[in-house]
Formats: sequence, C-alpha cells, structure tokens
Amino acid sequence: MNLNYKMKFLFVSICMVFLGYTSYAQVESTNTPIKLEGLNATQLPKENSNEATNLNIKATPDVEVPKKYVPKTPKKPSATDIANKEVDMMGSQEAFLDPGDRFEKKLNKKFNGSGDDGKMGATTTQYFGDFKSNAKSIKILCRDHQYVDGDRVSVIVNDKVVAPNIYLESSFKGIYIDLEKGFNKIEFKALNQGSSGPNTAQFAVFDDKGVEISSNIWNLATGVKASLLIIKEE
Repeated sequence: MNLNYKMKFLFVSICMVFLGYTSYAQVESTNTPIKLEGLNATQLPKENSNEATNLNIKATPDVEVPKKYVPKTPKKPSATDIANKEVDMMGSQEAFLDPGDRFEKKLNKKFNGSGDDGKMGATTTQYFGDFKSNAKSIKILCRDHQYVDGDRVSVIVNDKVVAPNIYLESSFKGIYIDLEKGFNKIEFKALNQGSSGPNTAQFAVFDDKGVEISSNIWNLATGVKASLLIIKEE
C-alpha cells in the first residue's frame, strides 16, 4: 500500500516537472527574435532622441505663379494724328500723278455737289473774277464734273470764238490760248443742256509755267455764259 502510493507520487512529480519544462521552453521560443536574411533593415530612431532623421528629400525650387495677362488698351489717335496721316497718304499717292491728274483729283474733292442753281441752271452770266498774270499763254481745262449726258460748250476770248464746240466728258480736255497785252476776257458758253439737267462743267486755267490762275464750276441754262478776266502784265 505504501509502495503504490509512493510510486504514484513519484509519477505525478515527474509529470509536473516535465510539463513545467515544456512551458518554459515555449515562452523562451516566443521571445527569441526572428532574423530575416537578405533584407537591409532600416534602423528606426530611438524614442525621445534629439538626433534628426535624414530623409534625403531634394528641395523643390520655388515656382513663380504666372501673373494674369492684361492686354494693353490701344491708344486712340488724336485728330492731329489722323490729319497728318491723311496728308502723308495724299502726298505719297499724288507724287506719282502728273500735274493734270493731280489737279483733277483736287477739283473732284472741291466740287462734288450738284450745284446751287437747281435743275434748270443759272440764267444769267456767271462771273468768276479777274486775275493778273505775266504769262505769254494759258492752258484751259474743262470737263463734265457730274453725269456725262451730252453737255457741249464753246470758248470765246475777247469776243472771238477759239473753240466752237467742245463735248464735255468725264476727263479733262484742254486748249491753249496766247494772251494779249492788257485785258483778256474769257467766256464759256453753254450750247445745250444734257439729258439730266443743266449744262454742268468744271474748268481750270493755268499759266505757261503750270501755275493755277483760276478754277471753278458752273451749272448753266442753254445760251448762258460763265466768264473771267485775265490781265496780262509786262
């Protein structure tokens, strides 16, 4: 009886020792760190360490924010600038014209209306003034400055017909007249009235040096004259 009891007690003691050893081995195995080979582990900084961590981040240069584009307001040209530009353009274009074309261009700007004498035309002589000149001869240009409708005129100098029948067209026609010493009365007589109204004409007189003596327009009834006087000086 005593022997059996002792055997049981010894067996139980051995089992308890074995179980305790096994439990201790498992705890030690759990706390043993696992070493991973082939990996370069990064060392983490210690807590409460004053040593800064170098992250090797390259600095990015400052990027300037583009400014908002504001278009410039074009400068409004003044009246003087516009006038000067027109003068320059006229000068550059008219430099290539001969004197007759330049004169025609000038008169077209000056006389662009239909006249003040109405559809029937003036019924009394139109006098355009007297002028002094020392030229030996003059050149007279005339044309229909409105609609070309068949107007015809004659030119009379000191009561002598020097051009009996000039058909007025849109371009200028010219005649040359020798001046006499003293008074030279020049008359333009309307021989008819065209289909669109009175006898309409535009004329100009130049001396032998190309200097303009007179220029004007008329709107005449049939048979009415337009005249001017040129006084030749020595």
